[in-house]
Amino acid sequence: MIALPLIGRCQSLRLVRSCSKCRSLAGLRVGYALGPAGLIADLSAVRNSFNPYNLDRLAQAAGAAAMRDVEYFKRCTGAVIATRERIKQALTDLGCVQTDSKANFLFVKLPNVSGPTAQKKLRERGVLVRRFDTPSIRDYLRVTVGSDEQMDAFLTAVKAIIEEGE
Repeated sequence: MIALPLIGRCQSLRLVRSCSKCRSLAGLRVGYALGPAGLIADLSAVRNSFNPYNLDRLAQAAGAAAMRDVEYFKRCTGAVIATRERIKQALTDLGCVQTDSKANFLFVKLPNVSGPTAQKKLRERGVLVRRFDTPSIRDYLRVTVGSDEQMDAFLTAVKAIIEEGE
C-alpha cells in the first residue's frame, strides 16, 4: 500500500479498500477504510445512508480470515500483477496507448478505433469493458484484469478489432 504511510501525515486522507479481487470476496462486498479516527467516524456515521451492503457476521468473519491469510493475498496479487504486465506489453506491441497502471485494471486506447466503436466491437465478441463519455477520455477503455484465459480472449478480440479498423 503505497499511500498507507501518508495517512499519518495527511489529516484529510482516507483510504478505502475493497476485498473483492485480491482477497476473493467479491460476492460478500467486504471492504475497509483506513485514516484518522475523525474521518473514519464521519464515514461510519453516514455509511448506512448510502451503502446498502451492511456486513453480517458471516461476511465479517470471512473478511477477518481473508485479512489474516497473507500468503493467499500475495499469490492473488502476484497473479494479477503478472497478468496485467503481460497484457500491458502485448497492448503496447499492438500500438495501443495506455496509462501506467498499478491497479487491477488497464486504461487503454486502441489505435485508429474510437472508444465507442472499440467497446461495441468487444461486446459483440463477448468481452465487456467500461468506457466513460467524458471528452478527454472517451476513447479509452477501462479493462479489468481477469484470468489469463479471459485476458487472452480480450487480446484476441483487440487484435481483430485493430485489423478491422473503424
